[in-house]
Amino acid sequence: MGKMCWRFLHRAQDLAWIGTKWVAIPLFVLSTLSEIVYTLSVGKESCIPLGIVMGFMLSKVVGNACLDVMQELQDARITWPLVLLASFFILLKLPGPYYPSWAAAFLPHVANAGLLKTVFLIRDSQRISVGQ
Repeated sequence: MGKMCWRFLHRAQDLAWIGTKWVAIPLFVLSTLSEIVYTLSVGKESCIPLGIVMGFMLSKVVGNACLDVMQELQDARITWPLVLLASFFILLKLPGPYYPSWAAAFLPHVANAGLLKTVFLIRDSQRISVGQ
C-alpha cells in the first residue's frame, strides 16, 4: 500500500511539473514582450542588451558553481540549487513596475536572461544525470 502511494504522489508531482511548464512558457514570453515595449517607450533602449548580458553572465557563473558542487556531491539528480537560482530571478522580475525608472528598465531584462539561462542549466543537469 505504501509503495502505491509513493508512486501516485510521484506521478502527480510529474504531472504538476508538466502543467507548470506549459503555463509558465506563455507567461514568460508575454511578460518579456511587455517589458521590452515598456523599455522602448521610456527611451532606455541601451538597458535591454546590457541587462541581457548581465543576466546571462550572473546565471552562468552561479549556475556553473552549483553544477560543480552537485557533481562533487555525486548527486546531480537534485537540482535544488538551480531551482533556488531560478526563484531568485523570478523574485527579481516580479516587482518590476515598482522599481525606480532606471531599475524598471534594467532589472527585468537581467531577470529574464538569468531565468532563461538557468532553465537551460536545469535541462542540461538533468541530461547529465540521465547519462550517468
